[in-house]
Amino acid sequence: MSSIKEFDHLKIPLQHLKSTTHNFNDNDLIGRGGFGKVYKGELLLSTGLTTVAIKRLDTALGQGAPEFWKEIMMLSHYKHENLVSLLGFCDESGFLTKESDVYSFGVVLFEVLCGRLCVQTYKEIGPFLARLAQQHYEEKKLDLIIDGSLKDQISTKCLETFSTIAYQCLQIDRVKRPSMTEIVRELENALKYQIKENLENGELLEMEDSGLWFSSLHDNHSSSREEGETDSRYYEILLEDLNIREQCLHQVTLFEQQEYPDDVIRSFKNEVSLIKRLRHPNILVLIGAVISPQPLGIVTELLPRGSLFQMLHPNPSQLNWRIRLGMAVDVAKGMSYLHHRKPPIVHRELNSSNLFIHNNWTLKVGDLGLSSIKQQLYIKPQWMAPEILRDEPSNEKADVFSYGVILWEITREKIPWESLNPAQVIAAVGFKGKRLEIPTDVDPLWASLIKSCWCNEPWSRPTFQEILKTLANLQKRFEAE
Repeated sequence: MSSIKEFDHLKIPLQHLKSTTHNFNDNDLIGRGGFGKVYKGELLLSTGLTTVAIKRLDTALGQGAPEFWKEIMMLSHYKHENLVSLLGFCDESGFLTKESDVYSFGVVLFEVLCGRLCVQTYKEIGPFLARLAQQHYEEKKLDLIIDGSLKDQISTKCLETFSTIAYQCLQIDRVKRPSMTEIVRELENALKYQIKENLENGELLEMEDSGLWFSSLHDNHSSSREEGETDSRYYEILLEDLNIREQCLHQVTLFEQQEYPDDVIRSFKNEVSLIKRLRHPNILVLIGAVISPQPLGIVTELLPRGSLFQMLHPNPSQLNWRIRLGMAVDVAKGMSYLHHRKPPIVHRELNSSNLFIHNNWTLKVGDLGLSSIKQQLYIKPQWMAPEILRDEPSNEKADVFSYGVILWEITREKIPWESLNPAQVIAAVGFKGKRLEIPTDVDPLWASLIKSCWCNEPWSRPTFQEILKTLANLQKRFEAE
């Protein structure tokens, strides 16, 4: 934008204007415009004595410094024989002070909020955005003029804080306008409210063209964390050079490797961008991803009861059969949602360690995707399908096999293949066709469901929709007893 100093050569002393209009006498009045009254006069310019039209700014009409300077800047750049030329301007009233900059910034804030230019005409209400915004703010009707694309995105507290500081900037009394320091503080608060709501809703904040990322996430406590360890302390999140301190009750998973090649980073971003769109009551919400500085990490919602693995081992006594059956249903619902996405999302590492439990015993599936970095990490073969253990092509039926292991784990309250090391598990399940032993006293329908999940041929395993039907029958039977 042009600088005010660029137009110093166009300044005309106020005394000259007063003289030619007889101190702005109505006898010299020739009309009224958007800025106020227009007077006729004669001024001695470089081209000689020239008849001029003099517009006098009237702030009562809703105009101010931004509109005044926009017209000067615009007219100064256009010269044509059929256009009225700008000959000069006067600014000796002391109007354009630092408080005028505050007024101008207030107009800019409302331009951003409303998606409209300040000089646009609104015949039904008033001619200028500044007055329009003031009127709607005072009448608590801002929702009628803000940009429609923002209505479903902006949080209530963010809108309230943002619009209040913008309104204060437009005070006619300059003394009542806030300082730039106060404006910055309130805008930071508005952003903080928006970030907080986005985090609570499990939404990622779009800070870069490539997607939403935390540029860094620093733990204020000095502690060593092993790969995949989770934490819920105070974190300082740095977003585009803006520091906001919030208590993040979210699970942070950091991956051990310190540096990854560019192609892995790109794959990681793509996978996170896919996962962040998932919304289901039985899918753990992804909050964000840490990409710089490395190690890479993900931030998810934190469920207070921890994982199913932690709950089952070593003390499962508080889990009655009703709760366990409900958990089996929750997992199946979450997995059915993933498998019905287009294209289907295959977990491939479904196990009790990435099933998380809420206070009300609702269970959510977590640790989705991210194969670009997980493939280099330690895996848990005890829950994996044989085709994956043999490094063969696999599809969503691999998750069904893992689900069967989880059902067995819920039943036996033991870690699957506890007496074998990972290599022995791969050999037994992947190449020898071994399966975990199901006790003879288990409900026949439950045992049959587990066995069907463990079929050697993936296509013979049931879908999660079919599994849910079987579980519904089990629930009916349980309720009837």
